[in-house]
Amino acid sequence: MKRLIYYALIPIVVILLTMCSSDDPPFIAPEVEIKGITYLTSTSAECEWELIKSGSSDVTACGICWNTTGNPSLDNYERKTTDNVEIGVLKSTLSSLALEETYFVVAYATNERGTGYGDILSYDHAYECGLSIEYSGKIYETVEIDNQCWFKENLNIGTRIEGSDYPSNNTTIEKYCYNNYETNCGIYGGLYKWDEMMQYVTTEGTQGICPGGWHVPTSNEWQLLVNNLGGIYNAGKKLKMTGTQYWQAPNSATNESGFSALPGGYKLSHSNYYEEKNESAYFYTSSPDWDEWRFISLSSGSSSVYTNTTSLAAFSVRCIKDQ
Repeated sequence: MKRLIYYALIPIVVILLTMCSSDDPPFIAPEVEIKGITYLTSTSAECEWELIKSGSSDVTACGICWNTTGNPSLDNYERKTTDNVEIGVLKSTLSSLALEETYFVVAYATNERGTGYGDILSYDHAYECGLSIEYSGKIYETVEIDNQCWFKENLNIGTRIEGSDYPSNNTTIEKYCYNNYETNCGIYGGLYKWDEMMQYVTTEGTQGICPGGWHVPTSNEWQLLVNNLGGIYNAGKKLKMTGTQYWQAPNSATNESGFSALPGGYKLSHSNYYEEKNESAYFYTSSPDWDEWRFISLSSGSSSVYTNTTSLAAFSVRCIKDQ
């Protein structure tokens, strides 16, 4: 009886030994890692991730997948990307997103023996200060200054019109470019009349020509910025871009706030004349005051001051994030 059991076990042992001596390598998953979200729009975000190693065989597919329920994978996702296979840091775009929604994102890479995943990134799809913002095809940097989140660049959106023309209350945002050169808008941003900036409403703090989730700053918001940077005689140098590439000398600027103000000058009220490029920066607020409109001005000196003016000149615009 024992001999029969012994002979019966021989085929099983042979099979096990054959399996153990197989030339097939063990499964080693590809190694991937999420780096983070680098910029976003109201409906999309760019995710940076890295394909570190291919594993036990060549990677055949890779990308990111995401959902709103948690634990995303190729078996549990709402959307995914399929990207070019390349060892190194890659960028993929999350699309069809909703503001104020929480998303769960994971990087994946598949070889012929299986799929490997990185750690899951959870993030709220909302404008975070310090991220780059895509708006109307342009990328804007942002900066946080004492719990306020500002565009780090002057707004440059819309269709350029000649200095002799007037913007209209229509579906097209219209801007001026210093001396009617589009290249100046590319450097210093557009110049906008108050009504056009506000999109023809008079509500303080309105979105105006800013993207969703942002608005045209009020006088109080500008005042808070100036106060937090040392008041009207000190804030200017902390707000301005350093050096004399854009600001004329002498430029006593430190830009320690990161606001990086550039001297875009302004367009005169009823003419085709432009003034003070490289000398001064003028920013409208969204706060009307009877027949006058408040604005902040920065000169090539160190001071920043509030002044009243009519709404007919064309100034630069910065956007501030909604609280």
